[in-house]
Amino acid sequence: MVATQPEGQAAPRAGVNTLGSITPTSSTDQNAIRIQLVNGSSEISGRIEITRGGTIGSICDDEFDDNDAKVICRMMGYSTGEEIPNIFGDGEGVIWLDNLNCTGSEYGVEMCPNLSWGKHNCKHSEDVAIKCFKKGKYNLIISHKYTSNLNKKPKL
Repeated sequence: MVATQPEGQAAPRAGVNTLGSITPTSSTDQNAIRIQLVNGSSEISGRIEITRGGTIGSICDDEFDDNDAKVICRMMGYSTGEEIPNIFGDGEGVIWLDNLNCTGSEYGVEMCPNLSWGKHNCKHSEDVAIKCFKKGKYNLIISHKYTSNLNKKPKL
């Protein structure tokens, strides 16, 4: 599924840094966000950490699913993603998002319905973790049974 821009609206300008996070090009925007995955064994998995207006926070796992992970991973330059158990520890600071409800087609997490930035009923023990998948790096397993009928005579 390809994310599309609403007609007449420009995509947010941002650059992806080497930590696998998205960094706004304008640091003066108080609503600009930076997303990174922390405490994982690589840049493709970990607990989600969001910096918004210079304040570090996290996302609560209430209602969070693979559609939300897809949007966040695409924001960081990956092709898709999925929610995974948080074995990466509790976050600190603000819990920025709760009841995130992306469809998976949004171009940014700020377009997804939620309780509103900074409103939540969570503790950091509910911080969410995801795993992103690099473009072209899919583990595809195809399994099917093939039965040969070579020894049978065709019915006429």
